Amino acid sequence: MMNGAEIHPHLAEYFNEGRLELGSLEFAQQLDLSLSNWPWSATGVNWSAVESSGKVDLNEFGVNGPGYDFLAQSGFGYCPFAVALLSLNDLPIVGKPAVLFRCLDEVFWKYPGKRFVFGCTKQASGFAVVPQIMAEYNGTESMRFHRTTLPPAPK
Repeated sequence: MMNGAEIHPHLAEYFNEGRLELGSLEFAQQLDLSLSNWPWSATGVNWSAVESSGKVDLNEFGVNGPGYDFLAQSGFGYCPFAVALLSLNDLPIVGKPAVLFRCLDEVFWKYPGKRFVFGCTKQASGFAVVPQIMAEYNGTESMRFHRTTLPPAPK
């Protein structure tokens, strides 16, 4: 089986240093199922139907930049990991939220259109999604997210 650096050579440094890792196809299916529970419009998640949402510019994720406020507002700050859903046929990419969001454009560069990131935890059996912690990446520099004040996710 190929490793993350072989599948995504443009992210080799992140995989080789252990800052990103791959989830399973079963986890991708679990993420897709969680995504189907969100309200939808013709163009993506219907954010007007989401109780509380916000928007962040990914260019704000410099060292201690204002983008890091997003991690707490969105609930990603409560999760030990975040996971990028590439497609149902690709292994999802997992990393600590600050790392994953800093390189999100690189993570999704081969996958045009709107893409999704969820909070997740790691258990003995593998990764588990935290379905209420979700963000929608629009393929440019901004991302919509669900604001939440959840207690810390189980580890």
